[in-house]
Amino acid sequence: MANFNGLVLTTAGANLQDKIAVRGIALQFMRAAVGDGVWPQGTDPAALTELVSERQSLPIQGLADTGDGQHRISLQMTNDGLSEGFLVREIGVFAQDPDQGEILYQVAYAEQPDYLPPDGGATHIEMATNLLVATSSAASVTAVMDGSLVFAHVTDLAEHADTFRGFAFSGRHEQYTGDLDAITRNSLYAVEKGVATHLPVDMPAGVQGFVQTMVQPDGESRTQTLWSVDDADHPGWWRRRANEEWGAWQVVGAAMGLPVGTVVWVPGTTPPPGMLAVNAGDILGRATWPELWEFAQNSGLLVTDTEWQAEASVHSSVGYFSDGDGATTFRLPKLVDYVRGADPNNGRPVGLWQADALQGHGHTNSSVSIASSGGTGECLGTNSSPSSATSTGRITAPVAYSSYGTPRIDIETRPKSINWLPCIQAASLPVNSGTVDMLALASEVARLGSGSGEGGISSGLPVGTMTWVPGTKPLPGMLAINDGASVSRTTWPQLWEYVQTSGLMLSEAEWQAQAAAQSSVGYFSDGDGSTTFRLPRLRDYLRGADPSSGRGVGAWQGDEFKRHAHSSVSTSLVPGTGSFSAMASYGSNSPVTTAETGGDETRPKSINWLPCIQAASVPVYSGTVDMLSLAGEVAGKVDRVEFTQSFGASGWQRLPSGLILQWGYASTSSATSGTMVFPIEFPNGCLFVAPIELVSGPQVNTVYTGIPTVTGFHWYGTNTSTGAAVALSIWNWMALGY
Repeated sequence: MANFNGLVLTTAGANLQDKIAVRGIALQFMRAAVGDGVWPQGTDPAALTELVSERQSLPIQGLADTGDGQHRISLQMTNDGLSEGFLVREIGVFAQDPDQGEILYQVAYAEQPDYLPPDGGATHIEMATNLLVATSSAASVTAVMDGSLVFAHVTDLAEHADTFRGFAFSGRHEQYTGDLDAITRNSLYAVEKGVATHLPVDMPAGVQGFVQTMVQPDGESRTQTLWSVDDADHPGWWRRRANEEWGAWQVVGAAMGLPVGTVVWVPGTTPPPGMLAVNAGDILGRATWPELWEFAQNSGLLVTDTEWQAEASVHSSVGYFSDGDGATTFRLPKLVDYVRGADPNNGRPVGLWQADALQGHGHTNSSVSIASSGGTGECLGTNSSPSSATSTGRITAPVAYSSYGTPRIDIETRPKSINWLPCIQAASLPVNSGTVDMLALASEVARLGSGSGEGGISSGLPVGTMTWVPGTKPLPGMLAINDGASVSRTTWPQLWEYVQTSGLMLSEAEWQAQAAAQSSVGYFSDGDGSTTFRLPRLRDYLRGADPSSGRGVGAWQGDEFKRHAHSSVSTSLVPGTGSFSAMASYGSNSPVTTAETGGDETRPKSINWLPCIQAASVPVYSGTVDMLSLAGEVAGKVDRVEFTQSFGASGWQRLPSGLILQWGYASTSSATSGTMVFPIEFPNGCLFVAPIELVSGPQVNTVYTGIPTVTGFHWYGTNTSTGAAVALSIWNWMALGY
């Protein structure tokens, strides 16, 4: 703005002050104005009742008491809507007189005016300024302000510099060394474990990070997030303060999207991070796995270790936890069989063991006629006519029939199945989402929160985890594994990385050999050996692997009946006539069979859903988000990645806060005025520009500058003694903007 030497109280303004002192009325400022009027030599400012040539009225932006008989009036000058540019030579402040109406209260004149260009050109001007006006002994000072025209300017920002603490002018965050519980203001500080206190317990010593505190309008409810810089295992934590107490720190993205205690199937020989295998009934330390121990205590399935061992001695699987040694350990369930939905109302509570069983059934027998001469034969049937019969024999041999082959019998009744590793989520672990662009994060969370866009919200399962989907299409980031599809290694790099370490990868030839003989294949294949790999084919049931009993992870088992026998009747016949329905050999040892019934496989009651494998990491939405609050919190932050600069005689530096400092070394060829172009354009505006050193020329000479734009400023040389224009040679300047 033009260089005004100071406001002069007009006669009308002095009269108003007298009225205020006598009548006790309030002093009310109405507006300010600027003009391009030229004051003739000898003009008495006190005698003016209006500006010589008013060009623009300025609404009052703010009013503040300085405490020394003055008030500071904040103004905003802009060329928005200005049809013709002008030189800003005069400025006045107008107040309300109870008798005269609006009067010119104070006024000032600039010997060195600035040019305000018209709107519509390459230069758009928005400039904030403050005027100190005399208010004397007025008990009440007010101003008329239009809220729709109020702008925030650099002075306002300086007054509220601590509204968001931790942002240093150096472009780096301030180090916080105190108690995190004591932070009561919005802030973002740098912290280090071992320096600040009340950091997360599981944050390793010496690890550095950033802690952000967000305070609700009530001043009491707060949330803190902490992002680590150099702890690869823990990208971040969060906690909340409610009811005047801070909650415990929680790992961001805890439990990989799975609550502790969840059981999933893993097509591999090693549990994913944070999980434990539950096919062996392992004993664990309570201190090592505190979250799982807490879950066990609340599960309703905790028994003593004596009770657990009693179950294990008679059952192949145990569905309970045990309390271990009663003090420092606990024991996991042991799942080496199948899982079934509990039905407490019908006598099958959660955790209950059930042995294998065959549904009650019978066999259709052949009708055999016996000659009147009598005889004996082994039979299974109904005695309808013979005079005597005794049950002394059995039929035990399996009989092949039709196209189904020899019946499969073993020590158990089971469906066709694949043996995979059952695992339980035992600890909260982070989901590592990589480098975060905060503006992109806000956009992504907004998309997730609104449910728009393809993909939606994923499960957060670790890559390689298998789950069932009650639908016809896999969820985002998943692939169906019911058809053994061949997929690209480059399209699904995370799953391919998992496959190579799963312990379940075969050659493509081995995979195809299994597929030719089995309805399901529990392995991956290496595909074409260079660009593809093949998924498992799961079309049957899953069973907990039991390598110690010969059922390794990935192994196939066909369906079978448990080994059993049927009672038969050994019948003696006396001479006579009659017939009976029987499966028998009369007078010989030739085999006989029952009529064929049933289907082509042995299976339990079941529902068919789509088996899917987590094939890629996708965003995890872990709670309710107030999108307006998040947008306000994130959108105003500057991307700290963009810390850039260009050094030289003329150069610039962009600070992480968004503030841009520019400087220049001007060789003006002895000109008296000219235009200086900034090395780079300010994205939003230039706050000020100033010459900082006259390198060459008489020291009585100096440089004056006009109102800066985003691209540069006007300058002219002046003799400070005479005010005459002078030629300058070499000088420096500095500008600050954003």
